[in-house]
Amino acid sequence: MALGVAISAHISMAKSDAFIAAESFLRSSNEMERLVGSVREISISNVGESFINETGNDGRAKLSLTISGELASADAEVNLTSKLRVWRVTSADIRVVKEAKIVSLPIKEAAH
Repeated sequence: MALGVAISAHISMAKSDAFIAAESFLRSSNEMERLVGSVREISISNVGESFINETGNDGRAKLSLTISGELASADAEVNLTSKLRVWRVTSADIRVVKEAKIVSLPIKEAAH
């Protein structure tokens, strides 16, 4: 029973607006492309902590992701916040699987 609940939560998280925002951010990052090449797939990791908390129109999320790229694979920890149900990445740390260092991706503020 617990495994079924975990799989269901995993699938629903991967279809969430927070995941879509994180995926879009990672795919559009020049630094990400430099680290792993063209991104082939991004998925919720089976390890690490992932959660999405929403209260009304606002929320916060932390997603542990696995990235498969043309040149390398990587793990990512992406933090997001939402205001009026619009999700925005606040930080993204990437660890290329075969390297020991963690790279923080630059966050660009949205133009108002």
